[in-house]
Amino acid sequence: MGLFSFLKKIFSQKKTPAIEAVKDEQKFAARFHRFKLFLNAHLEISSVAMELEERLCNNAPYGMPFIRSCASRLSSSVMQCLIHLNALSKDRYKKLNQPFDVLKIEVQNILKSAVIVVEGPFLLSLDEITEAHSDKAMPLVNPDLTNMAKIAKDEPELFTKGFVLTSAAWQSFMAFNDLQSEIDRTIQISRDDLQLYEAACASIKDRMAAAPLPPEIEEAIERELSEVYHSLAAPGQALLVQCRPVLQEHNALFLPEQLIAYTPDLETAKKACINAFKTAMSFAFRPQSSAYRLKRGIRHRGMPFCVIFRRIDTESARGDIVIRPNISEKTQITIHIKRSFTEIGKNKDTKIIKDTEGLSIDLQKSLLEAGEKISHYLTEDSVAFWALSRTGQVSFLSFSSCIKPEELSPHLNQVIPQPAWDTLNSSPYPGIGRAWGFGNSKRVGRQVNFKDITAKAVLVRNITDAINFPLGAILVMERAAQQWSFMLEFASAVIVKQASPNGYFSAMARLLQKPLFICDEEPSLFDAILSLNEMPYLHIDFEQELVQEIVLSAEEAESVVEYLMIPNSPMHELAISLGALALPVHLPLDPDNPDFTVANCKSYIDISLYVRAKIMQEMLRYGTDRKSSYNTAKQLTTYVPKQFWVVDLNDGFKEQIKGQYVNINQIVSKPLHALWEGIEAVPWDGPPPVSAKGLMSIVFEATINPNLDPAQQSSVYTEKNYFMITKDYCNMSSRFGFHYLSLDALVGNREKENFVIFQFRGGATNKERRIMRVHFIADLLTPFGFNCDLSADSLTARIEGGTVEQLLPKLRVVGYLVMHTRQLDIIMGNSIALTEKRLKMLSHMELIEKGEQVITETA
Repeated sequence: MGLFSFLKKIFSQKKTPAIEAVKDEQKFAARFHRFKLFLNAHLEISSVAMELEERLCNNAPYGMPFIRSCASRLSSSVMQCLIHLNALSKDRYKKLNQPFDVLKIEVQNILKSAVIVVEGPFLLSLDEITEAHSDKAMPLVNPDLTNMAKIAKDEPELFTKGFVLTSAAWQSFMAFNDLQSEIDRTIQISRDDLQLYEAACASIKDRMAAAPLPPEIEEAIERELSEVYHSLAAPGQALLVQCRPVLQEHNALFLPEQLIAYTPDLETAKKACINAFKTAMSFAFRPQSSAYRLKRGIRHRGMPFCVIFRRIDTESARGDIVIRPNISEKTQITIHIKRSFTEIGKNKDTKIIKDTEGLSIDLQKSLLEAGEKISHYLTEDSVAFWALSRTGQVSFLSFSSCIKPEELSPHLNQVIPQPAWDTLNSSPYPGIGRAWGFGNSKRVGRQVNFKDITAKAVLVRNITDAINFPLGAILVMERAAQQWSFMLEFASAVIVKQASPNGYFSAMARLLQKPLFICDEEPSLFDAILSLNEMPYLHIDFEQELVQEIVLSAEEAESVVEYLMIPNSPMHELAISLGALALPVHLPLDPDNPDFTVANCKSYIDISLYVRAKIMQEMLRYGTDRKSSYNTAKQLTTYVPKQFWVVDLNDGFKEQIKGQYVNINQIVSKPLHALWEGIEAVPWDGPPPVSAKGLMSIVFEATINPNLDPAQQSSVYTEKNYFMITKDYCNMSSRFGFHYLSLDALVGNREKENFVIFQFRGGATNKERRIMRVHFIADLLTPFGFNCDLSADSLTARIEGGTVEQLLPKLRVVGYLVMHTRQLDIIMGNSIALTEKRLKMLSHMELIEKGEQVITETA
């Protein structure tokens, strides 16, 4: 034999069993690592789905950062699940990429929706604005400017000159140099956390100040200023800069004004206008603006603004007037200036003018005449903001139609139990507490016939309080500053300690027709309310001028429906649309059902469920088909072999087990031991007595469900029950009789990552009884801290987070249910038997959770 033949013979010899075992162990370790990564991704999908469902079901405010985060986390986690499945199956499931790609595109389209995209001129002179510029489909300016432009054609002396940078200029600047995307990222980091958002606001303001203006906008400003600047401004005058939302329903949001002092240098004026425009836009991202959008459910891209520049006398008086046309054939005009208050009534023959501090009779006449002129153009109650020059010339800066509270949102009226008010003054009523008169409180809005209000009083001191303010509650504040005027939109009434009856906050109360009580004299209603132990429910009776404390029972208080954000808002619609692509289950819950196919994967949850089923099959196939003793599925034994097979994924056995059996004492998996303790804690006492109806239900179901026939080789009820384990993890897939259950549990040292998820479905009786059974099981699990989701005859119960010591007792409870929920659907129609069974099982579960022995009666 030659040397070459000798070497060939040596190297072609079969590898030793030891080498094969090592390689087999390495392959299984790599597969288990993939499996762990899949579990993390699958848990993330479940977590995001729960967050999204919770936000859809409750009323907590959420913004675009939450929506975008859910979409991103879902897409990323589902993609990871697909990668791990294909890696474990050698790309047998690549066809799943197709429905995933379709969903990803649809989600992206949803994220791009609810954005108002406008096209049109960047700059308009105030006198060239038309109705088309405030069209709701593509609004360039606030509708109030359109109304003013109409009147200005007939009454030009009542309005000063100026121009407006439209929402098209706004969006062009935001998109320039990808500024909008940068703002999106900055806001995304905050994730609706207002403390982080305040830092983000400062960052956005600095970024806007440093960003260059698009050349076409800069040229438009320069061109307009070169033509009209000297007619707009002169010594003693300035440019007033106002930032307004372009949609009228957002008028309650107040943004600070700016003044640009007169300068004869045109270049300096242009720079000042550019800086004022950038500063005005940064106001849209301050915390108060964010809180308004959160409660309104508006994304920041869905709320464009325009910036108005108009001439104003730097020493002019300012205020507002309320014009109420056609009030009993009269027009009622109320003037507000500084701290004075004057009501002027007029009919065809008579004008009554009351003297006002700081405002001469002549100037009052000028305001009255100006108000009369514009009243001819109005059909509804309106609030107009005016300025009065040193020469007595009246000019209007803006005006808006008063908004009735019921037009804002039907959810502003809290659903609160109403006491018998007719017994208030005639007999004691247990639901009535203390009462206070309006007393010396200054009232804003006396001219409005307000309906009585019953709502909870809520103190607001900061942005967090504002976000958690229930819609329709009574707003209680120490000081009513301008920046808090947006809260008027969400309140049914306002009680404040300090406020000017003629300030901007009071003007907005008149505009939104909200009763405002200013309690700046002692003793005050404000102090009386704050002296109570907690914020009370109040009834405000405007006819009797009485504020009454309402004492609700615990049951009544719990029945109060509170909304923290406007329902059916654009943000809510976005969440619903995302939920429709992410949450519904179109797949049958049974993986062996013929409809359990890729074609029926129409949501992210569908894909995750499909991947989970196939990955479990891959892991079990690898564990049962291999010849190596390292990873073979072992039949569980205690005193006798059990109908459970165990696959050790990594470190679930004390040592490598040879042969086909593994004893429970050779297993070190903590969750499996806890589960098994519950399974064996109380012997099963057999099926409950079968009623005639229960028996007929079983017989009927057996005739229509082929899976209930054990003779069928493909019957899902003849398959083995499996545990897949590690030291800290346990997955159980089991079929007991006619029902299917599964469990995933991770119980390790990282509390936040730990979880227990128990699923139960199926049964031998009809669907109605199966549904009753899962409700029965949910009622048993809920007292032990499980969150239960029910869908038809399936139950998913979960606990997320917790220490080892907290979760192992919960697994013992689940183990008990695994053993003792069999065939319970038979007695679901028997209320007496069901009650006895519930009480008995609850008493057992309480003892098992504590680790105590259950003493049972022996025959």
